[in-house]
Amino acid sequence: MSVNEKAVDFDEIKKDLRSSLIPVMGNEEWLKDVPHKKIEDLALIYRLDFISNDEPFQKTTRVTVTNEIVENLGMSDRQFMEKADSVIPENDPPVLRNLTDVLGISGGDDAAPQIIVATNSTSREGAGVIHYQGVLDKAAELLQGDFMVLPSSIHEVLLLKDDGRMTVEDLKEMVHSVNSDVVDPLDQLSDQVYHYDSREKVFELAEKFEERKTRDRTEERHSVLKELKNGREKSGHDRSDKPRKLSQEAR
Repeated sequence: MSVNEKAVDFDEIKKDLRSSLIPVMGNEEWLKDVPHKKIEDLALIYRLDFISNDEPFQKTTRVTVTNEIVENLGMSDRQFMEKADSVIPENDPPVLRNLTDVLGISGGDDAAPQIIVATNSTSREGAGVIHYQGVLDKAAELLQGDFMVLPSSIHEVLLLKDDGRMTVEDLKEMVHSVNSDVVDPLDQLSDQVYHYDSREKVFELAEKFEERKTRDRTEERHSVLKELKNGREKSGHDRSDKPRKLSQEAR
């Protein structure tokens, strides 16, 4: 009997829980029946991986967690997702590796940008590790600051240090090209590029970060100009008072 057909306890299934990151576009209707979290144009969904170790092969049966399953657990979507998020990193730990190590390249060019591959322990449907608590901050430590997130596929993402070498448009063009020429359509995640602000701890579309940065600079510039203007006005009032006082003393 499946979890859809009977009431079960969360503790019975927690060891089988995993998460996946998928594009929202094209899945809008399907997502209505699935508890999920929207992360910009992406959706984090939950699944149950029932692993059988019967010889001679290990077999995994994957079941997407639906609203019906959550209802059978006697939980709200929010309650389920909070508890699931707390156990999934232990079930399927995150893996952060330098791209040169993944490709088996020794030495490397010191001038080349540092890139980290982020995935899970199985390297399957591992892009969702960016939602694990603390993973983005750990990556920020390794990359020593802010970084761009390139959606390589549903299986992994690439984290590129934000050192200003490439523009957002250049990175988007590169992601789109790789998706079109290399990645299987079923494994494609997005043509967008994302940014992690390590100081503010904000994950967002890179274009949004650029807009926010420009807006902050503009507001800061206006603030400085306002202070300078107020300073001039105050200085002018001080000067205008002095002759008046002198004239009064002269009388």
